[in-house]
Amino acid sequence: QYYLQDKSRDVGQTINGLVVCDHRERSQDMRLRSLHNDMVNRNRFNTSQYKNLIETVFFVPSELSVGIQLADMVAGSVFRKLEKSDDWFFARIRDSIRTSPDGELEGYGLVKVPKSA
Repeated sequence: QYYLQDKSRDVGQTINGLVVCDHRERSQDMRLRSLHNDMVNRNRFNTSQYKNLIETVFFVPSELSVGIQLADMVAGSVFRKLEKSDDWFFARIRDSIRTSPDGELEGYGLVKVPKSA
């Protein structure tokens, strides 16, 4: 959402995006779709507005999508850094991640949910 907002400001028109996820099992997919719908459609005073996200979550088996495989690699590098204190892979992608004007990553390109995580 934040990336889409930044790009919208840069070009002077609304840039939309959608969420594509690796297919898991049916019950997990349905739960994620429900959580996404709740996030996008509820207006709460203490959460972001997700006006640039359209549709619903789209599920694709990762073996059918190079894009999903790439996203898995990025997510894996973030997981290794945060959970295993191994930043070898993360260090190679860090400069590609959205940052604040001061170069801060957390809260910009890296958002923890919940924040205490």
